[in-house]
Amino acid sequence: MMPQGQLSDRNAAAAAQFHYVPTERALGWLRGDTLLVTHQDMYGGASAVYVNCDGTGFFKVPVGGGSPVLVGRPYCGLDRNVFLTPDGSSAFFFGDPAFVQLERGVRADSPLLRLNLTTQAIDTLRTGCGLGYKEVAVSTAGQIAWTGRCWSVAELARDASCVNGDARARTPCSPEDRKAIYTTPVRGGESLRQGDPVEADVHEPSWSPDGKSIVFSSGSNNNPGRWELTGVEPGTLMITGPSGVRSLESKGESASWSPDGAWIAFFGEDDQDLSPRGGGPSVYVIRPDGTGRRRVFMNDLQLNYPDWFWGGMAMVESQGKIFGPLVWSPDAKWLAFARQAEDGASIWRVEVDTGRVERVTIPQ
Repeated sequence: MMPQGQLSDRNAAAAAQFHYVPTERALGWLRGDTLLVTHQDMYGGASAVYVNCDGTGFFKVPVGGGSPVLVGRPYCGLDRNVFLTPDGSSAFFFGDPAFVQLERGVRADSPLLRLNLTTQAIDTLRTGCGLGYKEVAVSTAGQIAWTGRCWSVAELARDASCVNGDARARTPCSPEDRKAIYTTPVRGGESLRQGDPVEADVHEPSWSPDGKSIVFSSGSNNNPGRWELTGVEPGTLMITGPSGVRSLESKGESASWSPDGAWIAFFGEDDQDLSPRGGGPSVYVIRPDGTGRRRVFMNDLQLNYPDWFWGGMAMVESQGKIFGPLVWSPDAKWLAFARQAEDGASIWRVEVDTGRVERVTIPQ
């Protein structure tokens, strides 16, 4: 059970108008018995969400039960994608976008931030490169992989779509065919595009243990594990590496490479998963060569509840619905993920060989 942050009188008055729906995500398995998770104090209403920053942060949670320990000061932006370094020392995420005036035109720039979980210091690693929905992953070799779009000043100067005479108009120069996977050293340096740019979104990169290849999803869905709400199919799983870019011939989201390199876990669905109690996406594993695909866990809980509203219509979620990221244990025997319920999200783990599931945290 995660602690609820203190609310000031003013915040308590605002939160009283909402239903308390805290969200938790697993980030990394620090040791065999400890998970690092983000917890966000959220209050939902018919058309708005209120976040209590004082109750939001990074926590260590014992897998076998016990009290969570705060390891990061409160942050309000944890609904964004956060990645833990393999050694568990730092967390990476993209900050709030800022509009940057260049010689020709205006664009939105989202800085890449690194949080030291020991000192609480935050460093800005890169600015001036990238636009749009982005995620980040860090390899054991000290390379960053991130998704988005990247321009040099020279590219911007040549691109007619970036020309904008009125800086206040905030016209984005964001040609869709520049979406790609980029890599750059953690310590700074040139960003290199992996493969050709594509029209579809590319998202959720995960490094192989040897730091030579990256698995990612390519498709229109950038709302992991919730494609029945967005009305699009899961993306196509792809791998880029020394031999180029190839498809795993399987659709899925939130792919994660196992520490031993033997398996790639992901969320997916197929005809065999159709259940009269439909509980959302299932957890699968597949070998990097595309063989051995099998289902590890399927959520088939029946109870549904209204989660959010769009155009006056309640969008229904499945009780216990799973969402990412997927986090491997160091021995590659377990996977941790989050499950959403009407009273809030919680962290669970599943044993890969047997499909046995255990709850790690309990919604407050």
